Amino acid sequence: MKTWKEIAVELNQPPDPKLVRAAMPDKGIYGSYLPAQVVVMYLNEVFGPDGWSGYLSSVKELTLADGTTVFISEYEIRAEGLDENGKTLAVNRSNGGVGVAAAWFDRQTGEQKPPKPQAIDTAYKASISDGLKRAAKDFGPKLGMQLYLNETELALFSLYDGVEHTAAGEGI
Repeated sequence: MKTWKEIAVELNQPPDPKLVRAAMPDKGIYGSYLPAQVVVMYLNEVFGPDGWSGYLSSVKELTLADGTTVFISEYEIRAEGLDENGKTLAVNRSNGGVGVAAAWFDRQTGEQKPPKPQAIDTAYKASISDGLKRAAKDFGPKLGMQLYLNETELALFSLYDGVEHTAAGEGI
């Protein structure tokens, strides 16, 4: 098991720019992001496969007036490292994710229809992976922190830890 000091050095590194995905506004993705598989890969790389765990603590399903289904999940990650005395110290991070299955307009009948089952399934999974990514980003830049921060927040974070942090499109 690595020390938290070693882990901090790794977490302060930016993600590989080739693994950062671009925004897709037409699909409701408005910022650059790391895919969930990449986040899991980095969690394994930084903490080791047995050095972290994650679980879904809750999922709420809402149905809007137009029939749109929204899932709101809460995901928690627990990571372990050694403190300066060689004792295991665990840190938890949690955050929420959202997935949306939109109602659709049937041009043949002129009616608003509820989301299709496949769209609901996809929205449910999206809320979980979104929660995983949002919880992981709170560990540091390696796990996508800078992808969620604006320039002012990046500058403040850089002042705090003495490492220059930049947004996805500006040199990571």
